[in-house]
Amino acid sequence: MNLIDEIQAAFNSESREAVERAGPGKLHLIDDERDGELAPGFTAMRAYYHDRLLVTVRRGYRQFAGSFLGDGIDDAVTKTMGYLGPNVTMLVIRAFADGVMIGRQNIPLVVTAFTGKKVDELFGEQEYNDQVDLLTADFSTDSEVQEHFNVYIYEALTHMTHATGVAHSENKVDKIWDVWLLTGTATLAASYLAGHRMGVSWKERDVLEGVEKDMFGQS
Repeated sequence: MNLIDEIQAAFNSESREAVERAGPGKLHLIDDERDGELAPGFTAMRAYYHDRLLVTVRRGYRQFAGSFLGDGIDDAVTKTMGYLGPNVTMLVIRAFADGVMIGRQNIPLVVTAFTGKKVDELFGEQEYNDQVDLLTADFSTDSEVQEHFNVYIYEALTHMTHATGVAHSENKVDKIWDVWLLTGTATLAASYLAGHRMGVSWKERDVLEGVEKDMFGQS
């Protein structure tokens, strides 16, 4: 299984889990009281990326201040996608990489954080963030992976316009910024959870490979 297949499998698995949590439908809202901590560091991750998403969407708002965004929300999606799409996509890929790092636990800093029950503090550690940036760069330079996340964001954005009713209302073009915030929040959370799933599977694979080396003396 190559990288893109593993990523798609992780997202499919997370989607099935979301259906079990919240019932059928594409829009799976996370209820903190009901769902709790869905993965180690999940609540801290959401706080960490909330501020970054807000800054990104505000930059988009300033970029298009005074511009005509179209006659309907679909026009506004098309108009803003070229600027906000790549920026939100990079945030989402990075959140996915965070999930992988924390799920795989293959660097001492992460292992120590789990031992000391301080996973939430990783998001403020420069050394950890540097490692996440490297993994993010690896993912984002893979054209198939990049396309997966590009399509994921676009489909989530268009779905959100319908799920919130904005697409079916007149004179709601100015709601595009709220739609971007909702889309970003949802996709960041889902991507982190999917990344954590893939990281855990990689950790299990690492353990099996280590056992095989011990058993068969492979170098």
